[in-house]
Amino acid sequence: MLKTKTNKNSILKWGIFLLLILLSWVLNLIYYHSLQLDKPLFPKQYMTSINYLSNINVYYLENKHEGKKVSSIYIKELPNAKIGKGRTIDEYDYQVLNRFYVDLVPEDIKTVNTKQDKDIVIREIEVYYDDGSSEIVPIGEIVVRPYPDSHYVSDMGSMGAYPDGSGHNYLRMTEDAFLTKVEMTHADEISSLIDITLYGKPYDQITYPKKLSPEDKITLRYHWKLPEVQNEFIIYDELSLFYFETPEGEDIVDFGFMSYNLYYSEKQIRHFVREGVN
Repeated sequence: MLKTKTNKNSILKWGIFLLLILLSWVLNLIYYHSLQLDKPLFPKQYMTSINYLSNINVYYLENKHEGKKVSSIYIKELPNAKIGKGRTIDEYDYQVLNRFYVDLVPEDIKTVNTKQDKDIVIREIEVYYDDGSSEIVPIGEIVVRPYPDSHYVSDMGSMGAYPDGSGHNYLRMTEDAFLTKVEMTHADEISSLIDITLYGKPYDQITYPKKLSPEDKITLRYHWKLPEVQNEFIIYDELSLFYFETPEGEDIVDFGFMSYNLYYSEKQIRHFVREGVN
């Protein structure tokens, strides 16, 4: 009788143990699926490029393993742009952050018609998936400025961007000119998210015009101050614009890059996946 009771207790214990294993497996499976995207997620992008002088990056987040994958994209406003394959630039527990490189720089610029009388504005792209489906996806706002039709009065001495969100543009003057204004692209969207100083002062407190001579240097520093908790999946890649007037009265615009070194934490990515934000 004692032996029978012991066997029953042993069976019960093993049953509970196996049930707990099964329950743990089910919970893990539920948790795993809760962190999977139904389809790739494209962030809002606020980006500005110069036609035939720079490039565009189109980012997207997709699952590491299961689920729909992006095969290619098409941008109707840039039908002749060369778009490379999507490449992984960052990896997370369950997703990868990929990037399409859209080349705006032709191999031989002399063969390209660079006439463009206004900005090209891209707010959506066509996305093709590996299952044969496609859809139009909002992308934020990517602006391609016209190729400059005038000469420059400055050289870009150096520029840099750092993991803490700071960066700089150093310009060196090559001719006499007056600096009449400095501004940033997508100012309405990013003015509260970035601090910019020029000659050590807030850029909007500089007295213009400022007379400059060859070899004079313009030092612009910036620091992105994005919140740690973001409700939207957004990427910024902007330009600082330097407006000059020559002694002869010619207006010239030069530029520098104000990139935000792209980094999202695992916690942020999981938030975007759970909320399905874009």
